[in-house]
Amino acid sequence: LFDEVRNRPFWEILNLPEEQDDVRQGVERVLKERTTTRKTNFWLTKNGDRRLIEWRNSPLTKPDGSISFVLSTGLDVTESKKTQELIIQTEKMLSVGGLAAGMAHELNNPLGAILMGSQNIVRRLSPEPEKNQKIAGKHGIDLNGLQHYLEEQKILSAFDGIKDAGMRAAGIISNMLQFSRSSSSQFNPVELTGLVMSALELAGNDFNLKKQLDFKQVDIVREFEDELLEVNCTETEIKQVILNLIINAFQAMTEENSDKPKQLILRIRQENGFAHIEIEDNGPGMDESIRKRIFEPFFTTKSVGYGTGLGLSVAYTIITNNHKGSIEVDSTLGKGTRFTIRLPIENGT
Repeated sequence: LFDEVRNRPFWEILNLPEEQDDVRQGVERVLKERTTTRKTNFWLTKNGDRRLIEWRNSPLTKPDGSISFVLSTGLDVTESKKTQELIIQTEKMLSVGGLAAGMAHELNNPLGAILMGSQNIVRRLSPEPEKNQKIAGKHGIDLNGLQHYLEEQKILSAFDGIKDAGMRAAGIISNMLQFSRSSSSQFNPVELTGLVMSALELAGNDFNLKKQLDFKQVDIVREFEDELLEVNCTETEIKQVILNLIINAFQAMTEENSDKPKQLILRIRQENGFAHIEIEDNGPGMDESIRKRIFEPFFTTKSVGYGTGLGLSVAYTIITNNHKGSIEVDSTLGKGTRFTIRLPIENGT
């Protein structure tokens, strides 16, 4: 290793060209201003990992006051940075949780009145109940003729639209409540391979996805180190998380304007008492600013009508709060995204 770096300028040791000028300027500043500087930069290791290094550049002077050389010391802060982001994310979740619960309960009441009212209107306009016919005849109204009028004017379909919109709103409220409360569901041993494949099958049956994507064009790679690995968890909740991540991956690959072959990789393995589930796609990826916010409640990169921004925040709550695990995302713009879920194999409520 020493032979590889000996007699080379410090900044050229970096394997990331976009960071080299920044490092060089930091060293030049030490030489010019005779002051200690601190800077954090990404380094690329020989095995291709990006590591965040915190540097301290200090001038070492001779007795006559001139600088003999610059001493640079680096500390790998990659993991501590991730931990800090995790703490910040958890604090955000806690602060929004109470608000989400309050909003959900407040919205449930008027939403229930809207759905019930629209259903009652349709029911009382129907010519089938004898009571409707009797009251309509009393006022000289032909309900059969009225029904044809409502159909031709598409009024009945408008009521169907109100019902559908109300049901979508009910789904959003359900997600808000799931996000804000702790789970009281029953934990049972669940075989992960079957659970992941079941979620994949559900994603393949998603009607909206089928309209946008031919699933036969996606190369689905299964890398299951332990086919029979079981985790003590709430099956429906974990399946919800995995389904959400798979659908997001499919949608990301669909939205990318590229002719490159589409690939989805599903991995299952165990390490140090934890089950690792990875969902990786080779879609468009995301930049650092989006990656840092991806688990925030109501944050979404999708167009209006295609997402509430609650999916990943709910997933975060299910994994970290309900199952005492962790969920992380690694993404490179233009290359793809990988979500990693870690679940303690022996778990319970």
